[in-house]
Amino acid sequence: GISDFWVVRIDDNGNLLWEKSYGRADIESAVKIIATPDGGYLIGGLSLSNTPGYNYGISDYQLMKIDASGNLLWTKLYGGTAYDELYDLVATTDGNFFLCGNSNSPVSGNKTSNPIGQEDIWLIKVDQNGSVLWDKCYGTAAGDYRGRLLALQDGNTIIVESSVNTGRIRKIDNNGNLIWLQTCSGNDQDFFEVATEDISTGNIYVAGTSKTNNAGCKTSPYNGGGWFSDIWIAVFDPMGNKINDLDYGGNDADIPNEIQVLNNEIWVTGWSDSPLSGNKTTNNCGQTADGWIIRLSTNFYI
Repeated sequence: GISDFWVVRIDDNGNLLWEKSYGRADIESAVKIIATPDGGYLIGGLSLSNTPGYNYGISDYQLMKIDASGNLLWTKLYGGTAYDELYDLVATTDGNFFLCGNSNSPVSGNKTSNPIGQEDIWLIKVDQNGSVLWDKCYGTAAGDYRGRLLALQDGNTIIVESSVNTGRIRKIDNNGNLIWLQTCSGNDQDFFEVATEDISTGNIYVAGTSKTNNAGCKTSPYNGGGWFSDIWIAVFDPMGNKINDLDYGGNDADIPNEIQVLNNEIWVTGWSDSPLSGNKTTNNCGQTADGWIIRLSTNFYI
């Protein structure tokens, strides 16, 4: 089709074992792959299909199951009559799976939860066969975006969200019930994107973007310039209380795409248009955006 799910399997030396494409005649884009207990894999993504009988709306969540050899076992779609976009997929501790993203669909298709605002965080719980167990919307009367997931060591799950210049992290149990909700914002385009857990302390590190200069919940100074954003990292304790935050970046755009705590250090990957400026200690490599890795201690020192 126009674009497909594409899975590449390599050995530990990077040698290609096999690669396969999956899809139909329309646009399909994969965002996450996870291993399943039976040795297979689940692939979550987005389907933009005009094929009759193969869509619920303008775009749908799509979930595929393949075996260890890449053979397609099944494909399922989830959505209403408008726009539904999957951002993340995780396993739950009861042997099922969460799918999460954005939705502005009404109750329609196989979406059963009532919309809250202009666009909501939409969470679906499915079993090992992809059958829907339940679905829920979270959000505000305004637009709510992202919907990245973090499975916690206590068996619960964090949803990373953003709305109206505000970053949010929402802790839920396996039934989707709210345990706590924490928001943090300054005054100008402050968003949360991804999160990770420090298993030694239970603290949660969240990476996002910000243009605020030390205002509101955001206590760190802004390094960027004009409309450009910094990478913004905040840390919360296991109860959701904010401990600290800090910006990283230069005088151009700096964007994160992943954060991990490894061996008592924080690793952030993303991209940067900034030259050596602000607290960015390496110059840019070319005229367009570069990949950027930041290695920090858990006290936020570079």
